[in-house]
Amino acid sequence: MAITGRTPEVDVELRVVRGSDWALAEDPAGCPAPYPGSPHTSGTLIHHVYHCHQFQQVAGRSIASFDRICEFGPGYGSVARLAFRHGFKGRYYGYDLPEFQALQRYYLRSVAETRGASDWQYETPNRLPDGDVSSLFLAFWSLSETPAEDREQWVESISSYSHVFLAYQFNFEGVDNRKWFARLAERLPDHQWETWKIPHSPDCYMLGIRPV
Repeated sequence: MAITGRTPEVDVELRVVRGSDWALAEDPAGCPAPYPGSPHTSGTLIHHVYHCHQFQQVAGRSIASFDRICEFGPGYGSVARLAFRHGFKGRYYGYDLPEFQALQRYYLRSVAETRGASDWQYETPNRLPDGDVSSLFLAFWSLSETPAEDREQWVESISSYSHVFLAYQFNFEGVDNRKWFARLAERLPDHQWETWKIPHSPDCYMLGIRPV
């Protein structure tokens, strides 16, 4: 889950996000390895800031501007930390394995932006109420690394979010993710979808927005 050395991909991402309104100062919790040449930050944080910056550039709003966020596979909680750091005031839902949930609780209680936050919650897949027009479903690589049959239970839930932001590999353990995610977009016709390749990586982003 952590980038511990210098990589060409993160160098590209750092050039993109440097000077943006996304803070790159790393938290000491977990003793993250400083990124070579930029000791105030870490490779993992740069990578996650890049995701958030890409969403903001394309969607025209920050992830922190939503009333509800559901993140599928939050890792250790880094993106949630970024949302709270940038002013998120809503309800943030994380869905993950129990072992990762324990790690996320520990981490988010350890960083200043989320220490004591009561709105970090865990829920099973559930469709949001109709009319919830300020909600975001996030899945960075996690959904594309989940067995295809297990993803299916999430389709209805994903369809109820006003915004969907996904990052996925073309293939993972024999699953053709390009085909699966294209089919997902077909099954969510209420959303307007945009897909674009990450310039410095053989992977893709998908953004779906349900018009109000």
